[in-house]
Amino acid sequence: MSQKPFLRDLIYFDFEKTASIASQLEGGLIKEIQESYSQGEELGGGFKAYFLNAGMNVKDTESTLITQGIHHDLLERVERALFKAEVAVDLNQKYQKFDDSVKADEDEAVKELHKILSQKPYVRVEGTSKFQDYHRVKRLIDGISQIEQLQSGIPNTHGNSKRRKGSNKSGNRTLQTREQMIKSIIDLLMPNRNHLFVRPFESLRKFEVVSNLKSDCSVDRDSDNVLFHYGSQPNVKLTVFGLVTSVPSKPSNNNNDNTDKSSKDGPKQISQVSDVSADVVSQVFDEIFEKTKPLEKYGQITHYPSITLYPFAVYRTIYK
Repeated sequence: MSQKPFLRDLIYFDFEKTASIASQLEGGLIKEIQESYSQGEELGGGFKAYFLNAGMNVKDTESTLITQGIHHDLLERVERALFKAEVAVDLNQKYQKFDDSVKADEDEAVKELHKILSQKPYVRVEGTSKFQDYHRVKRLIDGISQIEQLQSGIPNTHGNSKRRKGSNKSGNRTLQTREQMIKSIIDLLMPNRNHLFVRPFESLRKFEVVSNLKSDCSVDRDSDNVLFHYGSQPNVKLTVFGLVTSVPSKPSNNNNDNTDKSSKDGPKQISQVSDVSADVVSQVFDEIFEKTKPLEKYGQITHYPSITLYPFAVYRTIYK
């Protein structure tokens, strides 16, 4: 007997992005929802809100509860409308027997996935997941270094702490250089990134749906609280719903340099400020961006056959 969705534990919700889509799908939807909630305490489904003033302003408590109600209602309406318009796909329902077909031909399975995603850009997908919070990585690197420094000053039971400290200096320097490089890459290319990876098919482990979660869209307003309860690699499946923004193609063996030929001779020589034209400035910027492309690859997380998704919502589905 198949399980049916019962409740959702909403972890992440991009209200502004979802509201923008809703306003295009259903004119005046946001105003309608706001008015329905502001008219009284009735929240729908036979439930009413009773507010307890425990040191908080009643209006603040009421606003928080109503906002969360709007989030769930808005998400359900937008999902329903996009599926009805046939521009959204549920990958888990679409490929219920996908795991068996993958065993036959993995490349063909990926082609089929990418084809449907090019036709239906809005995706809902559930699977095993992991969080990668790069700001947290920086904190962990700093914290581990401080702990190791403290530990290095504590003699062990055999009294050979001095020998241990001096025996691995070159290794420590290599590790410190690597840690500094990682922190520099994070600062330069991914200072505010918190990635969510969702893998829907166990037999196609290379295919992942990759999303970047904005800190101000966490329903809990505290990503550390989410990590405490679910962990960086949750042992329950999570669902992400959003818009496909990138479907990388399969890398070819052709490694020819596609750099613009106009930049081969370098920038024009400029003798004085009056010689600077709009074309010259444009060419200089083109060359700067061209030279930063190899560096930007360090910040590119999504590679074939995975896809990038702009997330509207992340939640855990409770089944019954």
